[in-house]
Amino acid sequence: MIKNALAYVTRKRLKSLIILLVITAMATLSMIGLSIKDATNRAAAKTFGNITNSFTMEINRQVNSGTPRGGGNIRNEDINKIVKSGHVKDYVKRIGAVADLVGCDIIRTEATNRNEDEERIEKFKSTVMVTGVNDSSKETKFVSGAFRLVDGKHLEKNDKNKVLIHKELAEKNNLKVGDKIKIKSNQYDADNEKQADETIEVEIKGIFDGHNKGGVSAAVELYENNIISDIDTAAKLYGNTEQTAVYQDATFFVNGNKNIDDVMKKLQRLDINWKSYNLIKSSSNYPGLQQSISGIYGIADKLLMGSLIFSGLVLTLLLFLWINARRKEIRNNAFYGNF
Repeated sequence: MIKNALAYVTRKRLKSLIILLVITAMATLSMIGLSIKDATNRAAAKTFGNITNSFTMEINRQVNSGTPRGGGNIRNEDINKIVKSGHVKDYVKRIGAVADLVGCDIIRTEATNRNEDEERIEKFKSTVMVTGVNDSSKETKFVSGAFRLVDGKHLEKNDKNKVLIHKELAEKNNLKVGDKIKIKSNQYDADNEKQADETIEVEIKGIFDGHNKGGVSAAVELYENNIISDIDTAAKLYGNTEQTAVYQDATFFVNGNKNIDDVMKKLQRLDINWKSYNLIKSSSNYPGLQQSISGIYGIADKLLMGSLIFSGLVLTLLLFLWINARRKEIRNNAFYGNF
């Protein structure tokens, strides 16, 4: 049988060459498709491994009303459980507080003066919004571009008694990086439940810029009256420490090559009262990149399937035609063999 096959192949050289070319083309296109997929897999793993995605831990307002002023009341120990789980790469936690600037004037506008009565202006005449963070470079407003550092440096984990202030607030009070100011607990703040009366001297580590896109009803809501502080400073304003303070929220970062949904499911198995909290997945940081990689995968799959289908159809057609030709040859040989 093998001898007959070899004899047929060598005798039908043109047909054999055509089949060989078709099979070679099919194999080449298949290998190209598989190579593209493999290269894309390696590039995606390397690329996503160098970027991060994130999710935020917030209070569940359906069952948890938060602080008296409506802020978050996440416990530091619950944040630490997530940090120590091994599933996150980095994190930023925030304390929301209000404080009075000692010996400085805040920014006011006609709109804020019009919306505030005399009693409120008297109680909060020098009040600023303080956001305590362990890493200001990862703070939401800086990441989104609402705030932009224009001088100095960002706050880091080990900073104490350091702040970032707004450019216009600095200009109004003739302040610069390296200067020291005092901030004081506000006795009328609803979240100051311990009635703390702390006065803290802080150093200006950086100056940022940024402005509200919408209208505000109170001066404290103006971005110009925002101060970013280290965690220790914000906690002291309410008579707390980093461990005893309650946090507005916390954002956790994971490597881009990890499935963030799987990470969030694993974290919800931790010993945390999840009825009081929600994990909110942030919008993807790289939708364009994901779409591009998905497009490459699609091209590779189409190339692979197309080459297989086309080659299969061509081979089937050729074999069908050659089988018919062989049948005619056999019938003719049988016919002439009768004479």
